[in-house]
Amino acid sequence: METTPLIKTTTSTTRTKSNYNRLACCYNSWSSWEQPYLDAAFDLLNIQPTDSILDIGCATGTLLARAGNITHGKVTGIDLSSAMCKISRKHCEELECSVNIVCGDAFELLQTSSNAIDVQFDCIAMTFTLELFDDKDALLLLKSAALRLRPDSGRMVIVSMSSAVKKGCSMWCYGCFRCCCSCVVDCRPIDLNNLVDQVDELEIKSRCILPMYGLAVEIVEVQRRYYACNKIDNWTRE
Repeated sequence: METTPLIKTTTSTTRTKSNYNRLACCYNSWSSWEQPYLDAAFDLLNIQPTDSILDIGCATGTLLARAGNITHGKVTGIDLSSAMCKISRKHCEELECSVNIVCGDAFELLQTSSNAIDVQFDCIAMTFTLELFDDKDALLLLKSAALRLRPDSGRMVIVSMSSAVKKGCSMWCYGCFRCCCSCVVDCRPIDLNNLVDQVDELEIKSRCILPMYGLAVEIVEVQRRYYACNKIDNWTRE
């Protein structure tokens, strides 16, 4: 049964969801350029045998399946695309750990009690997902995810296209492709470091910017600030 989408319901959101439903069958091949950055993020998570894992924007479940081969803890993924979730479930069905793939609204699932997400996690991954949100909603999502981190050992790794490269032929071409073919080229380069700095509940442990065909990818490892560990807040979207 399909629930509400990951992003706010607008014409753009409906198009994005439809696009990812269409891309699901070939997504792993189409997004193969992401793999080195996903590998780097996976290494930073440093998953242990008893860790619980949450992947926000899990796509076809590649990261979840890798995590499930290490941990015996709970493995959870969220994605807006029902087609992606279907593939992700098949990808993870033979794992020995407990796997739950949820097709739904990440804001709603992370902010309210639910059988699926009403726990705290040792590891949270968010790879090439924040780029689909405007800055306001990206901050809300980061704040909500922060409260799902275990205060003592929780860590979150975020990967995004970076706005660190301001000029150049590759950036110009990418901008043109986004304008002309936003249904496929839908990720906007963002200042991830600045976004995380605006979230009081999080502090950065490590940060790196890696090259990507003349563009750049930013990888940030974060944890909850000590003073925010017992803070309970609710965020809503207008």
